[in-house]
Amino acid sequence: MELYKNARIVKFSSDSTSKVSYLGTKAKDLDRMVSYAETRFNKWDQLEGEKREKAHKPEFEVMESGEFTVEVVEDYPCENKRQLEERVEELSREDPCSITHKHHNFIPSDERETFNALAIQRRSREHYEKNREKKCEYQKELGMITRERERKERERKIKEDKDYVKPKLGRPPKKIK
Repeated sequence: MELYKNARIVKFSSDSTSKVSYLGTKAKDLDRMVSYAETRFNKWDQLEGEKREKAHKPEFEVMESGEFTVEVVEDYPCENKRQLEERVEELSREDPCSITHKHHNFIPSDERETFNALAIQRRSREHYEKNREKKCEYQKELGMITRERERKERERKIKEDKDYVKPKLGRPPKKIK
């Protein structure tokens, strides 16, 4: 993609906490990217509980100290986001102060297909558990509607066919001549 032809890897660092976070970005303007990150950080800082955990980014830990620097580590033109993420993961594993790889569960490309299948299974299972009662109620209603429709169909057939005798248990239906 053309979006990643100007990609670069940026390093957030803080002297007071000695934490470092790497971030891959396709932004051309570094100042704009930093102001966007600060805006996201301020919104995240106001969140509480589970929402706060879900929205957490590693660079937020560096930004929490208040004093942080942002520098371009390297320009890394690539074809897609996956390649950029893999390079960020490489750099973060090399740096002992990096907190990026602790938060991102980067998965090597050869394992992604299996991981995606497992994630889909997990989401499917979670969806089933979450909506189990609703689905059971729906199935009951559907069964009742189907039985009612079948009953009406039997009644209609009986009215149409005057020679039809209602079957008794254990006996096949008889036709009277």
